[in-house]
Amino acid sequence: MAGKKNPYKPKPLRLSTGNNRVSTTMRAAQASSHHRQKLDAREQQLASMSSAQRTAQQAQFDIPDNEPMDTHEDEVLRGETQMDISAEGEVRPGADLDGYEMYEEVAAHHGRTAKRRRVDRRKRWHRSQLIVDGFGPQMANVADAYEDFELFRSQHGPYHPYTPPEGAIIDSQREIFVVDVVAAQYTKIHFLRSDRYTADSLVRQGLFPCSPYFPSVAFTFATLELFHSLHLRCPRLGKQAFLRTLCDLTTTAPRDYLQKQFTIAYDLFLRTKDLVRRRVAKDLGRDHPDWRLKNGCPCCFYKLKGEKELKPAFLVTMDGNNSLKRLERREHLVRGDGTTVPGSSVESEDRRKTPGTLYLSEEFVNRFDKHKIQAGDTNSGPKVGCGDGWKNAQEKYTLKSWGMYRETGIFVLLCRHSMVLIICDMVESGEAAKYPLATVAHLLEVLGSCLIGYDIGCQFHEWAKKHPELAPHHRLCQLLNLPLYTKGCGLEASENAEAFFSKSNALAGVTRTASRFHRQQEIVEYMTHANVKDAYANISSLLVSKYKNAIEVLDSLPALETAMQRLGVEDRSVFETWLEEQREKLQTVVEEPEPEETLSMEYYQKLVNLQAQERTLQGFDSDDVAMSGAENMDLERRRRQAEERRDKTLAQVHALELRLGIQARWLPDSEEWREASRSCNELRYRRALDRVERLVIARLLELGKVSLASTGYQLRQLISKALQARSKALRNAIDEYNTIARLLNRQILDWNQVVASAFISEFDLLRLGGETISKYGWAHPGAREAMDHHFRLLRAVEERIRLDIEIKRLVTYMRDEERFLRHHEKRLEEEGRPARAHQVQKLRMEQGRYNPIHMERLTKLSKLTGFTGDITPGEAVSSEREVPTDNIPSPSNPTSPAPPISLLSDVRQGGEEMAAASAEELATLAEAGGYEGDDETDDEDEGLGKAVEQILNVTGDGDEDSPEQENDGTIDD
Repeated sequence: MAGKKNPYKPKPLRLSTGNNRVSTTMRAAQASSHHRQKLDAREQQLASMSSAQRTAQQAQFDIPDNEPMDTHEDEVLRGETQMDISAEGEVRPGADLDGYEMYEEVAAHHGRTAKRRRVDRRKRWHRSQLIVDGFGPQMANVADAYEDFELFRSQHGPYHPYTPPEGAIIDSQREIFVVDVVAAQYTKIHFLRSDRYTADSLVRQGLFPCSPYFPSVAFTFATLELFHSLHLRCPRLGKQAFLRTLCDLTTTAPRDYLQKQFTIAYDLFLRTKDLVRRRVAKDLGRDHPDWRLKNGCPCCFYKLKGEKELKPAFLVTMDGNNSLKRLERREHLVRGDGTTVPGSSVESEDRRKTPGTLYLSEEFVNRFDKHKIQAGDTNSGPKVGCGDGWKNAQEKYTLKSWGMYRETGIFVLLCRHSMVLIICDMVESGEAAKYPLATVAHLLEVLGSCLIGYDIGCQFHEWAKKHPELAPHHRLCQLLNLPLYTKGCGLEASENAEAFFSKSNALAGVTRTASRFHRQQEIVEYMTHANVKDAYANISSLLVSKYKNAIEVLDSLPALETAMQRLGVEDRSVFETWLEEQREKLQTVVEEPEPEETLSMEYYQKLVNLQAQERTLQGFDSDDVAMSGAENMDLERRRRQAEERRDKTLAQVHALELRLGIQARWLPDSEEWREASRSCNELRYRRALDRVERLVIARLLELGKVSLASTGYQLRQLISKALQARSKALRNAIDEYNTIARLLNRQILDWNQVVASAFISEFDLLRLGGETISKYGWAHPGAREAMDHHFRLLRAVEERIRLDIEIKRLVTYMRDEERFLRHHEKRLEEEGRPARAHQVQKLRMEQGRYNPIHMERLTKLSKLTGFTGDITPGEAVSSEREVPTDNIPSPSNPTSPAPPISLLSDVRQGGEEMAAASAEELATLAEAGGYEGDDETDDEDEGLGKAVEQILNVTGDGDEDSPEQENDGTIDD
């Protein structure tokens, strides 16, 4: 780029003379010189003239004192005299016509001599896109400058002032207002001849401009990086609060335009980082669109040779969240009656695409609208009723949304280690079927079979089987209702989406009024940060806690054996039989009667009503006639109304008899009457039971809400009052249930039994006939608890097997990723690309800094009783991370234990690592048997040397062929 002219330097001035448009090109410096020359010539002319000549020349511009003149025009122009003219520009009646003629002469003269103004036809709705387009051609140079700047910082330190490279020619310099964390001042900026644009010249010095062409304000890299890190750790911290903080630190009054300037610089900062990340991915061979999803979680997807096949291969969970809504900017239209309604969109033009590959496009999601679901047999399987019982599965809730929002939330897919795999926006609707359908379709296309946890999986299973895009895959994806009874599910509860949303909801404040692109940018940046800084950083802690939980469940086997002896169960296979019997009986539960049965029950109810009304009429006939006329009139009125009700009911009976084809009317002693009566009582029973169930669930949710730390005092008081009212309603519902339950000889409920939270799982059993299930062993609460305990033990065995495989995958991934990135660091340095090698080193340390902590936790776990896994690295199935073994350090067996390298290391020049601890500190640590972890403390120092050996196996930092290391225990990179 050396020697090229800067196309964005100030444009030359064009001076036009006459009507023939003769123009002369003149730079700003030349124009100034020309003006000075004219002034010098005028001064020389005046100096050469005599006093009389100067007086005569000045007299040409003076008006003689004895010449008559009209000063009215000057008085009008100075505002000293009123012009006789109306507001519409017309002459007022009785006005001075001479004054009006004078006004027109003045206006005509002004129109001839006034400078014409150019009409500004520019619009501001696409100003954001103009800025983006302005930076577009410069981004390649800006990314190069950013890599050079970060390499300069790594070599000279973060506080070293920028110095131009040796041999660089400074073309010009200019002062720019620079905003830093603790200072805001004008700074002289040097522009090199080798710089093609102003933006890359500033970025090379650690400054990000607010304009693509002629910036006057720039923000330092430290300021933008500080906000980026603070905002990701505390999403509630927005740009306005951060800028107000900077203003407080620099004793500057806040201005509205500061946020606009900061947003432009911050967008350029993130755009540059994203471009550099894509460059690094291309150098590493990781630029395929599906690479991130296939490598989203090392424990789930990094398969090893010789490991046991897992069925299902991996577990994920998905769910929707409506906290991250976005208001749509619309114009306000005022109707004739004064009401305001939203008009067309006034969103600014912004054609930027969502960064990264986390998001599914809106076009792809719309391919899975529910109206495309194949029509067919809706009775292909047993109906469980969850789709009708839960609001988030009902169309009247999923297809509606507030009209003020464009995006109404997000739908995410996470693995069981809380790594975000897929995101899509919910647009102008609730949690409709198309979002999980599109997510599952993309997941199956890229990764294959899996087990998905979804809170309305029973209803979604039917949608997935019938949709044309998913029909070929429905056998691969098992969507079952209860993980406890699902083989291969382990102890996974598939509830990590709620925990994830509890953190991501903090983004709502900064995304509610943002633009479409900025909202998605915020979400992608946060999800990417959460995957590395939260999910991966805590992945070993999660594996340890899951393993301890599995061991704890397995240790409860004696309690199950005691319960089996008490119940008289000889073998655990009986529980499998009980589960199948319970499933068969629950499948016979009919939530709602068939239409024909409904008509029969309606006909029976009309007959009952007809009999009651006829008895009422007979009562009127037997009443004595009163002597008072008013009383007779009242009696006659009530008798007439009873006849009308009887006639209306009789007409309905006739209509139902015609629809049902009934020839002879049912009588109370007929079989049809008794059957319909039994069906009506069953329906009343189910209605009463459903009402009790809904009230119990609502009570539990409110009890949980009132205990949350984020619930305010007023809301607690409101919930407490609602709980009191709910308790009365629940007691009334229980009384109503018990009344009908006695008629059917069903189980009676009491208050203490209902308010127990564990009772919710047994409502389905109450829907079965009491006499029909009393003969089954699983119908008793103690037996069901023992059966659940049996299945928890089975799931715990599966969980431990899965965890053993996941731990070995993680250990192997840490070693292979470390070797792979170190190899490419060295390759890029040998190719003369130190700036790119530094970016690879940053990528390596992004996850690598957590690896020693992971190994320490896993090593402590391996000492626990009940651990059956292996924490030595294996061999990956994929050859993607295979690198030549030349010059790669091999594991060693040091004679004395040493601390993990990465925790006692610092970065030095060239991207290598060096021990930051002194020899005395290393010796002290070696004598003490290492160091204690940050989250677990115990007194077991024995075997710490093996832990360090495993760490060196993973990081590849040992060298068994080095005799010096065996002798003095030093660590060599």
